[in-house]
Amino acid sequence: MPAMQEPMLSCVNAPAQVAATAALDGDQSVIETMRLSYLRRRDLMVDAVNGIDGVSCNTPDGAFYVFMNIEETGLSSEDFALRLLDEQRVAVAPGISFGSLGESYVRLSYATSDAQIREGMERIGAFVASLRARSQLIAG
Repeated sequence: MPAMQEPMLSCVNAPAQVAATAALDGDQSVIETMRLSYLRRRDLMVDAVNGIDGVSCNTPDGAFYVFMNIEETGLSSEDFALRLLDEQRVAVAPGISFGSLGESYVRLSYATSDAQIREGMERIGAFVASLRARSQLIAG
């Protein structure tokens, strides 16, 4: 096993090398198509987040995530994520998972279809609106 482990872990196998060469030397138009798709989805999500009273986000420059500021909701990032999942069936990552500076945020992914982004953002909007309505009832 040790004799087999070394080449398996430290060497790239021949089929992977051929595939990598084809990916690098082949038609690159799919990359631009994908890049534009991600930009469109990013803008769709950023516009939707910033259209919801009580939450906001900046436009990210990379990756395929949006960090949504939830401070105005009064919930911790973990409580927000758990309640959103329970009440609206939308999964987000609590910001606290990324360190203490993430506490007032949740992470959303736009590595999905436009339709799923719209559906998810509608559900997030309904959830945040219900939180705002509850807090107004308590305050009023």
